[in-house]
Amino acid sequence: MSAAASEVAYLARALKMPRIPNASRLFAERARAEGWDYEAFLAAVLSEETNQREVRGSDARIKTARERDDAGRRRVRRTAD
Repeated sequence: MSAAASEVAYLARALKMPRIPNASRLFAERARAEGWDYEAFLAAVLSEETNQREVRGSDARIKTARERDDAGRRRVRRTAD
């Protein structure tokens, strides 16, 4: 791993952006091949992180909804008329 890649990995952990190191490696190859400028490269990497966070957040909300415990709900008592 290069010094720059190590620095990216460290900074990604510090910023709690775990997908940045992998995305930066993948997009760096493509950026070099296609002649992207720095802003396009950065936008692609950050877009990948954002998209994955949205997917993970949706998955977590769905899981929570499925596993929700109804014990905290108030129970309605029926009264005899």
